Amino acid sequence: MYSIIDIETTGGNQPGEKITEIAIYVHNGTEIVASFHTLINPERSIPYNITRITGIDDSMVVGAPKFYEVAKQIIALTENTIFVAHNVHFDYNFIKREFKELGFDYVRQFVCTVKLSRQILPGHASYSLGKICNDLDIKINGRHRADGDALATVKLFEILLQKNAVSVQNQTQTLAKHDIAHNLNIDHLPEVIGVYYLKNSRNELIFIGKSRNIKKRVQSHLNNSSTKKATELREATRSIAFEETGSELIALLKEEMEINNNCPLFNKIKRKLSYDIGLFTDVNSNGYITFSIKPTSIFETPILIYNTLEDAREELFHLVTKFNLDHNLSGLTKKKAEPTDLEPLTSYNTKAESLIKFINPQEQNFIVIDKGRNDLEKSVVYVAHGVFCGIGYIATHLTTDNQALKSCIVPVNENKSLSKTIKSFLVKHKVEQVIYLK
Repeated sequence: MYSIIDIETTGGNQPGEKITEIAIYVHNGTEIVASFHTLINPERSIPYNITRITGIDDSMVVGAPKFYEVAKQIIALTENTIFVAHNVHFDYNFIKREFKELGFDYVRQFVCTVKLSRQILPGHASYSLGKICNDLDIKINGRHRADGDALATVKLFEILLQKNAVSVQNQTQTLAKHDIAHNLNIDHLPEVIGVYYLKNSRNELIFIGKSRNIKKRVQSHLNNSSTKKATELREATRSIAFEETGSELIALLKEEMEINNNCPLFNKIKRKLSYDIGLFTDVNSNGYITFSIKPTSIFETPILIYNTLEDAREELFHLVTKFNLDHNLSGLTKKKAEPTDLEPLTSYNTKAESLIKFINPQEQNFIVIDKGRNDLEKSVVYVAHGVFCGIGYIATHLTTDNQALKSCIVPVNENKSLSKTIKSFLVKHKVEQVIYLK
């Protein structure tokens, strides 16, 4: 018996992310014999970029059951079955972690339809669910929704069973051992925030990443065969190093700096696009400050520049929420804002001006103080005249001394692009303190 499963979530497989939807089809190898589908209340907000992909927003899940309320049904349905999913490590590990938070150890044998498809159906350009189903004329009724994707995986799995049932059985036996690539020992890796480094047999850096849980993130790499590139990275990795940072912002900055300095084979280097997307501000006919996102030109000066439209819309959504501004005046909807629906002009424009000041780093000098690597220290990030200057760590009792804060900084080459990274991080995340200097 097989349980063919798909989930939707609030984000990647990291601590703090939660399931928003689950679909299960129990299959006896010939046909579906039972099914289960529900939205899940994740007990946290769903990010704007995730809603754009799945269509699932906060209003849809507010009345849905929480995971613990359907946990017994999931256990009962999947008991004595083999867990099947497309890129199975993502779905399986996510569900396993949800159960772990409830104090239950969820263990099932599992099979990956990505790996099976590569083996049984060679020659396809891509093995993502959407593209392989398109190649095989499998219609997905609701892409990026759990029920639609799970049912498409059922149809794909039936094709794989018909073509080579022996390979399905062999993969089940292999994956059930939870083996790690090349038997790499990852016991020394900590479950903390930091940067990790994957190296090949010649001790060359081949991948640099950051995570809130180094051990789990590295383990996901070593179990990942969802794409050709992921499989190549998995097979090439021979040793792992790491650096604990304590601060997610410092991990992000170190990751970006070291990728740019080392250009590892498996990292995607940020490339300069032939055009940029800009965030622009204007005043409408009623006197309200408005915002819009559009390609930059020589005729207008944006207040912020992005590489992609998606990046721009996601950050503007967070900014508008942070400063409690109207979405209709901010280019996030097509609806025209009516003056009767808005707060008084003066108070609204004051908030809009605060947003503009917040994202415009020109001449700004500030220090970001956040968590350190232990309880006795804090992390420090320094920006001078709008340019990222360096990072450091300082004893907790010295954080009120601005001169000591500057002295602890390890300088880096002036980097304006990382200044934007810092600003974007501060829009989306809370830190312990930001000190603005004269």
